[in-house]
Order: sequence, then structure tokens, then C-alpha cells
Amino acid sequence: MGLPFISNMRIILIFNILHKAHSPCQASRTSDYFKMCLEVGKHSILVRRSCVGLNPCVIYRMIALYSKGLERMDSSLQWEGIPADDKAKACVIALHGRGTHGEDLMPLADEIGLPHTRWLFPHAPFPCPGLFNGRMWFGTAAEDLAGIETSRNLLIALLDQIIQKGPTPPEKIVLLGFSQGAVMALDAGLRYPLRLGAIAALSGFLARPENLHDEKAPLSKQVPILLVHGTADEIVTVEGSRKAQSTLDDEGYEVQLKEYPMGHQIVPEEIGLIRDFLMARLALS
Repeated sequence: MGLPFISNMRIILIFNILHKAHSPCQASRTSDYFKMCLEVGKHSILVRRSCVGLNPCVIYRMIALYSKGLERMDSSLQWEGIPADDKAKACVIALHGRGTHGEDLMPLADEIGLPHTRWLFPHAPFPCPGLFNGRMWFGTAAEDLAGIETSRNLLIALLDQIIQKGPTPPEKIVLLGFSQGAVMALDAGLRYPLRLGAIAALSGFLARPENLHDEKAPLSKQVPILLVHGTADEIVTVEGSRKAQSTLDDEGYEVQLKEYPMGHQIVPEEIGLIRDFLMARLALS
């Protein structure tokens, strides 16, 4: 029916059409029932069309376009970028939270204001169910290991690409993330074989901490880590960062946790903290 093949995904199209049609575009607007279940991992999107609403042809085209976007999960990350004000000495890769996209964190580049620094804002590989143009790094549950591993591999590939193209060495590259992006900054950064400049994880948690001892890269223990969290966060509770700090301490990492009386957000006070942390760790001036 023309839908592109997409690995790691099942597409189930169920047409109960009173008047036979060879494609959804030929279905009657008043006599067909259209149902689509698009499953990615444990998550699904259901689109229903009964005797009223959109023409099935319109829905079909929307599904085809939506499906093409999913092909990115097996290729490479798409990203937006802000170049350095002059010759780049460092690079910050900022990872957004669930339901948004790369552009969501772009204001941080000006707010943090690091000199000689290039910024990259990748779009998470998975579409977020129910949110138009929203992306996610993994499913809603921390147990979505398949999604986390897929995103980890894509981030590692992005790091490899940046380093291979130059001129920024790995020790001048930072992974900074918010919410799901914080989870991925920790997950990928601690497993990357080369020593990165720093990791800053805002309002996140450490996925599967029991696996870190066996899976961490030896050189990652030289990477300084900043955790920031709000004590009033109801989306990802502060216990996420507290447990991450405890695990990282036990594994011998240089880690600091700063808590603020805030919710699931980024406040001006932590902007200054992040700037001072990165300026010192990247030796920027």
C-alpha cells in the first residue's frame, strides 16, 4: 500500500469497509471504518475514522509522512546548530526532554553564554505519541531499554562523527540534557569510550544503575558530572538525581548535585551554575 518499510516497528492497518476499495483513498466517506494502530516498542498511537471526520485519503497521507519520520531511528540523528562566535574550542550537545524537539533548548546557548563554543541540538529519534512534532528518546517508562539503547547508539555515533570531522577533541565536548535528555546524557556519556569534557544532567535520573558497574567506559570516570534537580519536581522527582549521585559516588565519579526549590524546569539560578561549571571544566576564557 505504499507505506515505507520501517524496522523495529509493526504497522497494523485494519480496514472494515462496507463498500470494497483497493486503497483507503477509494473508501467511501460515509460507509467506511478506518483504524490504525502504530506500535513502537510498548507504545501505540490509535487513529480512528468512522462516519464523520477526515477523508481516509488524508489520514493515509498523514500516516505515510509520519512513518517516514520514524526511519531516522535506524539512521542518524537530525540536529540544529549554533556556531561558535569565533573559532570553536568546545562543543555542547544539548538533549531536550520528552515531547519537544531540538529547538526547545536553543535559548540556553545565549543564556549560558560560553565563549568559543559550538552548540548542537539533536532531535530525539522517536515521535512522541499524541504530540505533533514532539520527539522522545525512549518510551514513558524507564524500563524501555530498547529505546534507551537505540538512542544511546545514535548519540555515540554523533559523538564519533563530531570528533572525526574535528577540530573539537573529545575532552572539549559536553553532553547536557534536560529530563529524558538528562537520562541520555548520563547513559551515553558514561559508556562513551573516549573521555568527554563534562556531563550536565538537569532533572533526570540514571537508567538501570545496577548495570553501570559492568557497562561504564573506563575513561568515563575522569568526566566531571553536574546534576541539578528541583525539590518540587512532580514529573521526575528529585530522588532520581539523588540516587544517581549515590551510584556515581560509589563508582568513583566526580559528581556534584545541586537542588533548587523548583519544579520540572530550568531557572536562572542554575544557568549561572552550569556556566561556571562548564567554564571551569572546559578551561574556556
